[in-house]
Amino acid sequence: MKVISVLGQKGGSGKTTLTLSLAVAAYKANKSVAVIDLDPQASACKWGDRRNADPVIISVQPARLRNVLATARENGADLVLIDTPGRLEQSAIAAAQEADLILIPCRPTIKDTETIETTISLIRAARTKAKVAVILNGVPSRGAQREQAEDAIRSMSIPVYPFFLSNRVAFTHADVLGLSAQEFEPSGLGAREIKEIYKFTCELLNSATSQQSKGKNHGKKTRLTASA
Repeated sequence: MKVISVLGQKGGSGKTTLTLSLAVAAYKANKSVAVIDLDPQASACKWGDRRNADPVIISVQPARLRNVLATARENGADLVLIDTPGRLEQSAIAAAQEADLILIPCRPTIKDTETIETTISLIRAARTKAKVAVILNGVPSRGAQREQAEDAIRSMSIPVYPFFLSNRVAFTHADVLGLSAQEFEPSGLGAREIKEIYKFTCELLNSATSQQSKGKNHGKKTRLTASA
């Protein structure tokens, strides 16, 4: 079983949207997948209520996270995604400690990129060996905001996904119906973006598993590469 934790110390960065989009993509790829909602606002769970269908979404307190993951492993889950709230350090640290891969969604603004260092500090406090990467979200169709944000993030020596999520209404419309953009508009650009991100995420997870099994990842930085 592999675990992806989606972290970020700023609200509105797109953590829940990314978590649920990846969960649906994994489910559509015939994976046994579950979502753990650590957010007291239970946004992921509410989406699941509107959906009333798989993937399974469970609301969990941080202190119970390890037990719930053990149960998911015993039940044969292939993938668990953990959605976390902003500004709750206990949840972020607990999720980071259990992760194979940590994703940090970030909008391409100075206010958002400045919070990444706070998130990284929490990840370091968790003493995790998980791979860490930033995914840009809500990228406008025009302008140089994406490139500027990527440069700012790389200056912190943090990897950035080669793919991003644009500012598309399909994500908003899908959320109202308890769907992902892939389901709401299967041939749309939002669906294509999620497919690219999911494929690359699978490659990172496979790479992380390989490195951990060989014991070579301790203390090393991750450089992202892929043949998308």
